Amino acid sequence: MLCFVGEHLRICPQEYTCCPSETEQRLSEESVRDLARIVNETVSYPTGVLTKARKRFQEFFLALLDSSENSLAAMFALSYGHLYSQNAALFSTLFSELRAYYMGGGSTRVAEALSEFWAALLERTLRLLLPHYDLSTDYMECAARRAEELRPFGDIPRRLRIQVTRALGAARTLVQGLATAGDIVSRATKTLPPPDCLRAAMRMWYCPLCRGHTGLLPCHGLCLNVMKGCLAHQADMDADWNSLIEGLQEVAERLTGPFNVELATESIAVKISEAIMTLQEESVQLTAQIFQSCGTPRPSRTKRSPQQEPKRTFQVYSNEEKPTSAAGTNIDRLVRTDPSVIATHVMCPLHSLHAAFSSIQVSDVVSKLRQLRGLWKLLPLSLCSDHRVSAGLSNQDRCWNGQTRGR
Repeated sequence: MLCFVGEHLRICPQEYTCCPSETEQRLSEESVRDLARIVNETVSYPTGVLTKARKRFQEFFLALLDSSENSLAAMFALSYGHLYSQNAALFSTLFSELRAYYMGGGSTRVAEALSEFWAALLERTLRLLLPHYDLSTDYMECAARRAEELRPFGDIPRRLRIQVTRALGAARTLVQGLATAGDIVSRATKTLPPPDCLRAAMRMWYCPLCRGHTGLLPCHGLCLNVMKGCLAHQADMDADWNSLIEGLQEVAERLTGPFNVELATESIAVKISEAIMTLQEESVQLTAQIFQSCGTPRPSRTKRSPQQEPKRTFQVYSNEEKPTSAAGTNIDRLVRTDPSVIATHVMCPLHSLHAAFSSIQVSDVVSKLRQLRGLWKLLPLSLCSDHRVSAGLSNQDRCWNGQTRGR
């Protein structure tokens, strides 16, 4: 190996060296690529974990809405037969609006979608209750204005609105929050390090080669100092990152508690059927109040009689019988089949974070998210704990300290 005086060196110590200027420049560029690769490898697992969790939860929540709509269709087809088929679009429109809201692309809020649904349902049921009257558009608008005071469906619309709004809102927030967290990790890896970092990385990894020390890894302390400087921008994000993680934990807790999305979606069909029965039971009093407020409508010129079909009992699923999502599970068993597990010790390299979320129940999301706290502040420590990056704490006498071999 040919070595000579290193006065030409711009980064490494200007002592005897085996690297001409061209080699030093090439190794400097290599250190930039190495730094980007190591950081990318280390934080790519949290990115993949968050992305996978978002996808699985989103698929599951949408499957819950599909299951709820299918359950309603089956119940109402048994109960009302052809009468339901004629009005099925009313119910499918409601579920389309709920999906659009959940996906974040709908312009209608849950409360607005439900309000429009109840108004349309009232119009359909009144026309069935009063088949011998000519119910004009103006007359129906008058009846709709009186609906809020008369409460033809009882308190069910209000209770359903609260339950579904909370549950779908929490589910959407969780999925969007997981997506945001994944985007933050992805963007953080693309942040260009400061120039001083690149010079320091070169001195840490490749200057030993120029001194003839092949296979000599940086000392742990040197690695920590360099990585803290290189990742100072990411460390500044730590407080905001922790706030995001805490927020996701709170949402996850709500999804397993008062904002349970599975219970909310399962109750849609039952509550609508209860509302219709409430209106039927109070139909005489309701029509009398509407006649009193809006006047008696003109008799219809054509004689019509509503179709009568035997009314069957609505089917309500028990916990053992309740339908599952397309993923073959309910919310308490979500993604239990994946054997991955989050790393339990932050001192370990972050490669172990590739196992987040996918092996856990929804109720475990809270504890697993907690392990992502301090991700950016502890990233230098995680990197330098990797035996490929530094010599570690056990080899402090046989490492590169930035100038020579040793401490």
